[in-house]
Amino acid sequence: MLLNYKGIGKLVNKNSEFTLAVANLAAAAINANPKLTMEEAVKNAREILRGTSITPQQIEDSVMPDKIQCLEDGTWHVMLRRYIKRRFNLTPQQYREKWGLPDDYPFVAPAYARKRSKIAKKSGLGRK
Repeated sequence: MLLNYKGIGKLVNKNSEFTLAVANLAAAAINANPKLTMEEAVKNAREILRGTSITPQQIEDSVMPDKIQCLEDGTWHVMLRRYIKRRFNLTPQQYREKWGLPDDYPFVAPAYARKRSKIAKKSGLGRK
């Protein structure tokens, strides 16, 4: 089984078939070329699978109440906007277009957004 490669577990979200495909390709690439780093292998695997479309279920699964999954690398974040800009130089609109996401796709975890909204309302922001 390809997923026994040391370190691959950190990159795998077991709920995502796409991430599993990336992990399998990355592990196979590393087995074929031991000098290849994990990051390079994952990047190459994702580029190979770019033509694979993301399903509505995968989009839904990428948003949890307390975190959002970056579709570029599978990592989880509370706030995604700054991460995708810094790491991949993508604006939210570019990210949405690249992955075929709806216009209302969140870039902040819903629970965090509610928490910040409550804090803002308590401090009097948003009142006329």
